[in-house]
Amino acid sequence: ASVLRCRELAKRLAQCVGWLSREWAVISPQLIERLRQHVCDSQHLTSSWVIRDCHREHVLFNDRGLVEGILDYDAIDFDSPAADLARWAGDFDAAQSITRGATSEPGSPLAAAVAGYRRIRPFSQCECELAQTLIEVNRVGSLANWLVWLIAENRQFAASAQQIQGRISHLIASDCRIC
Repeated sequence: ASVLRCRELAKRLAQCVGWLSREWAVISPQLIERLRQHVCDSQHLTSSWVIRDCHREHVLFNDRGLVEGILDYDAIDFDSPAADLARWAGDFDAAQSITRGATSEPGSPLAAAVAGYRRIRPFSQCECELAQTLIEVNRVGSLANWLVWLIAENRQFAASAQQIQGRISHLIASDCRIC
């Protein structure tokens, strides 16, 4: 990685540390309360076999943008389809900020994923709300994890610095457009 690229990433990471320091006390109790509500509503949620590692890099698209295949089935397990759709849609939803809470608006990746899923089986409003909550929890949690791994723990990864920078940039775009 170039020195300039590393400096830019370090600058963005420092800004995000500041953002998380300021916002964590506000955001985390709200997300925890929403998760608690979903536990209370769990009788309205279904479980089935799901991929559990469904993201952009594991889906093959043809030149018309249609799914042609899925790679990496190692994480398959029995889970909520809402969790799988949240993983999938959240990976495409960088333009939506959690502070706006707009992940289920028409035209969003989550709305498109839910519409496609509903062609196969029912997907309740409760499941849709859980998926939206999980997207938001994952965004903040993933950014916090990367900051801990890279800064506090000084972890080394087999991925290139450019790949790590891409993932961090994606999370930053999702979480803290205000950073």
